[in-house]
Amino acid sequence: MGIRNTQKLIGAILINLKAISESTLDKALEIQNQTKPHIRLGSLLLQGKEELKSAITEEILSKALATQYNVEYIDLSKTPLDAGFIESFPGKLFKQYQFIPFRKSQDETVLIISDPTDLRKVDILHRLIQMPFEIAVSTEAGIVEIINKLDTLPK
Repeated sequence: MGIRNTQKLIGAILINLKAISESTLDKALEIQNQTKPHIRLGSLLLQGKEELKSAITEEILSKALATQYNVEYIDLSKTPLDAGFIESFPGKLFKQYQFIPFRKSQDETVLIISDPTDLRKVDILHRLIQMPFEIAVSTEAGIVEIINKLDTLPK
């Protein structure tokens, strides 16, 4: 399946990317520890709870998750898509499961999702698509934008 958490913590990855400072990470962890129910660190930094003020962008979080899970990050605003490959999938699946078929080669099929930690979605896609695939990561906003464009194309 190809999704492997490299065991590097998302906070350390964000510091290495120079997306946040250690003091921002410390403040976010403090807020996270006080939050019930638990909010994932990336979501907390993205949403800008309390004094974090949207510490990171969705693109930065997506890149960090791709690094953490050792998968490719795809910038959908700059990457051409294979319309023929996309059309080989039932269109209703895109909207329901928020993914984009990206590429198929002799060796691999790649699907783009926004959250590689969503193993339930990955398992469902394996059952529905019934072919081996690898995961790549992009922003949720980018995926939704592509899905909305696909909805407007003639069938």
